[in-house]
Amino acid sequence: WDDPAREAGRREGLRFGRQMNAFFLDRVPEAEWDYLLAKCRKMGYAFANVCWKPVSNWGDMEPQPGKYDFAALDRLVGRLDRHGMTAALMLTTLTGSPPAWWVERHGADCQLTVTEIDRQTRQPVKVQRGINLFHAPTGEALAKFLTAYAAHCKAAWPKAVEGVYVEGEQRELEAPADE
Repeated sequence: WDDPAREAGRREGLRFGRQMNAFFLDRVPEAEWDYLLAKCRKMGYAFANVCWKPVSNWGDMEPQPGKYDFAALDRLVGRLDRHGMTAALMLTTLTGSPPAWWVERHGADCQLTVTEIDRQTRQPVKVQRGINLFHAPTGEALAKFLTAYAAHCKAAWPKAVEGVYVEGEQRELEAPADE
C-alpha cells in the first residue's frame, strides 16, 4: 500500500502459517521435524493448521471408553510451541471415525453410509465412513470427547493452541450424502 500507516498496520496484523497434515507429518521422519519447524519459524510462520489422524480423529484418541490418549497431540503441540508457533487444530468428522469399541457397540448407525466406486471392480459399493452426528448416542459420546479434548488443550497448552475446529477435514463441500 502507498499509505505508510496502512502498510505498517498490515505488516503488524498479517500472520501466516502452514498446513500440517499426513503429507508432512507421516512422510517426514520425526527426527527432522525440529529442523523444518525452525526453518518455518525463521520464514515467519506463526501457526500451523493441523489435521493429522493421531491428533484429529476421535477414534485414535479414545482407545477405551473415557480413557483418552493425547500423547501425539502433546508431542506435536510441544514441538510447535518450542519453535514459537501456535496450533490451530482440526478434528475430523466426515472423514474421521468413532472409536472401534463404539462402532462395535452401535454398529452401522454411528457412521454414515456412503456409496463409493470399488477401485478394482469399478462397481458401486456401500461403505461406512465418518461420524454420524445425527445418531443421538454418537453425538452425545462425541460431545464428551470434545469436552475432554478442549479441557486438555486448555490445561496443557493454554497459549500454544489458538483454536480447535470441528469439520470434515476441509472437505465440507464434498460431504457424502448419507444413505
